[in-house]
Amino acid sequence: MYDDPGASTVTRGLELHVLHAEVTMLCELIEARAAAFDFSDAGPLLFRLSEALRAYGPYAEAGLTQVRHYEICSRARAASLNLYMRWSPRS
Repeated sequence: MYDDPGASTVTRGLELHVLHAEVTMLCELIEARAAAFDFSDAGPLLFRLSEALRAYGPYAEAGLTQVRHYEICSRARAASLNLYMRWSPRS
């Protein structure tokens, strides 16, 4: 069971857990693709990550994610920038 003292209901806790897992999985996938210089799905992956973070936002605004929100957003930003820097054409 997901143990989050900020989650007031089991349903909310499970939703938060699933969103956190989705963002984490997408970050790991983006990081791996960037490291391998595989940019075949870069656009769709970044879009899915932005959608997952957008869904995660209301939990953060309600104060339910505590510090976890900042950690996951920092990781998502770093993964996105890493992919972009490797993907963007060099001048």
